[in-house]
Order: sequence, then structure tokens, then C-alpha cells
Amino acid sequence: MLARIAIVPAIALTLVAGCGVAPRGANYAGESLGTATIAGVVYLPQGVAPAGACGALSIQAMQGSMAIGDSHVVESHRRCSYELTRLPTDVDLTVRVSLPVCAGGTSAVISPAREPVRLERDETRTRDYKSTCAAGNTIMARAGN
Repeated sequence: MLARIAIVPAIALTLVAGCGVAPRGANYAGESLGTATIAGVVYLPQGVAPAGACGALSIQAMQGSMAIGDSHVVESHRRCSYELTRLPTDVDLTVRVSLPVCAGGTSAVISPAREPVRLERDETRTRDYKSTCAAGNTIMARAGN
């Protein structure tokens, strides 16, 4: 019985020493992606069904020309709800929105226009976008924050 009692603390000490004291490396890489979030909705153009439109919606956080973080889009109350997670803090980010859904070969125009945003640690910023269909637009609309 005494042997079993001695083994349990030895195993616990091994687990703590082996796993709990990790140098900055592979485990730290996930944390370096960030803790900030941008979330909101994209209001669809009048007459566009959300089922197909939300599947076509592409929304990404951009740091310069590089897409970063994770993007998740769902249909919600005749609009598309989105969440951009694992974003870095204290850097300028923009949001790129692409919504190729308008009839007659036109694309949705997204507003407001793209402008930089700087997030703080653990911050969730809300950004909503309005889309409209207008004649003369290209197939893919790109705009953002």
C-alpha cells in the first residue's frame, strides 16, 4: 500500500515537470495568433435568399495582404452572421468581404468601406456590413471594415 502512495506523487510530479513547463515554441504558436475577435452581420441585398448567399459569403481578417485568424459564417434571421477569431492585437487589421450574389451579372456593393482597426487583448469588436445590388459592378465585390 505504501508503494502505491509513493508512486502517485512521482507520476504527478513527472506530468507537471514534463508538460507544464514548456518553452516558447509549438505550444506558444497557437497563443500568438491572438485573442481578439471581430463579429457582426452582413445584411443581404433586397430579394437575395440567405441560404445561398451565406454560403457564397467570404469574409476574412487581413494583416496587410495576408489573411489571418479563423472565419465562421452562418445564416441568421435573413442575414449572414460572421465571427473572425484568433486575431492579433495591437496591429492594423482590415476586413475583406466578398459577396457574389446579385442578379444580372452584378455583385453586391459592401459598405462601410475598408478601414483599419486595431484590437486590444481579449476584445470583441462589432462590425456590421450592408450590401446592395447595383448595375455595373464586377462579379466579385471586395470591401471591408
